[in-house]
Formats: sequence, structure tokens, C-alpha cells
Amino acid sequence: YSYGHRNVQGLTWDNDGNCYAAQVNTTTGGASLWKITTAGVVVWAVDIVHLVNTGSLRYVAGMAVCGEFLFVAVNAGPTQPAGIHKVRTASGTIEHFCQSNDGNQALVPSDNAQNCLAACGPNLLGVESYGTASQNQGFRIYDATSACGLVPAALKTILWGGTKSHTRVKVVSDNLSYFYIIASLNTNSIKKVGIGGNTEWTSTAAGTP
Repeated sequence: YSYGHRNVQGLTWDNDGNCYAAQVNTTTGGASLWKITTAGVVVWAVDIVHLVNTGSLRYVAGMAVCGEFLFVAVNAGPTQPAGIHKVRTASGTIEHFCQSNDGNQALVPSDNAQNCLAACGPNLLGVESYGTASQNQGFRIYDATSACGLVPAALKTILWGGTKSHTRVKVVSDNLSYFYIIASLNTNSIKKVGIGGNTEWTSTAAGTP
């Protein structure tokens, strides 16, 4: 395969050690997903739904494997809004594209997000997003098994500081009970959030992540 003007913008793994990579063609804006085994064998490669913009922003903004699905968050491209692709890990089939068509921009990643997605347990997906003038940067927990894509699972939404200009945002989890959300710029905080939506603690001692 000729990689051309391609930039790897996302990586994640499943519990069997398979690697999932996202590449963006920095000339055309085309983006593709790859599944690669521990032996380096490519299982499948697929193009994602729409072109992304080219430039300095991280347009593939997050990847996470949750159950039998790979979730890939993208910023808005030239023809379609931001959103999250739901991809079947076995085949690479894109089952759904959850668009950011709600008023609070719940599925729009912050600029330069390092990874705005994390999975916890068999079916919960944590999603960081920016916000609007009336609703700041937020973190939501979704039921990843929903047939229609994503529906809220936890009853609570955790919001704090800042808007779309946040950088160095990252979400990770312990895969069992807790998400950890890092934010920067005017908040400089790390939050520990339970799968029920409860904030266990907030720390600003780390300075700027």
C-alpha cells in the first residue's frame, strides 16, 4: 500500500491486542481506519464516512473499542458535521455515524483533542466535547450498544470551564468503573468520574497537563 501524504492521527487496542489506526491524507482530507493484528497482519482497511479538513487541528480526535465496536470521533469536515463513527471490529463495517446535530454540540470534540473517547466495561462510552456559549466543555457517558448509535446511559452530564479552544484534552478509563478526564487552558484539571456520572474528585495540582 502506498501511504502517500498520510498522517496517523489515532491509535487504540482491543483486549486481544489488535491495533486500530486512523490515517488522514493531508492533501485530500480522506481518512481511513485499519485493524492490525499483533503479528502485523492487516485484517481490514476502510474509508470513513466523509472527508476531514487538512491543517494543524487533530481532525480524528478520539478512538476507543467498546464491546464489539470501534468508535472514532472526528471534527467537522468540508461537507459534513462532526460526529462519531460506530464501526464493527470484526468486519470494519461502519454501522452508524452519530452526527453533532443537537443544539449543545455534544458530539463535537475540542480542538486538538488527544483522545476524546474512552470505554468502560462492556457497553459504556465516555465522550468529551466542547460546548456552546451557554454550555461549556462537557463529558457525557453513552450506552454504546444502542442500535441507533449512541444514547445517554448515565443520567448526569459533567460540565466545566472553557469551550472549543481547549487543547490537550484526553479521556482514559480503568476499563471497569471510572473515567479520567484531562482538560487544559483555563481549567487545568483532572477529573475522576464514575460510570454512574458521579464526580469522585477534581485535581488542579498537576498544573497544565
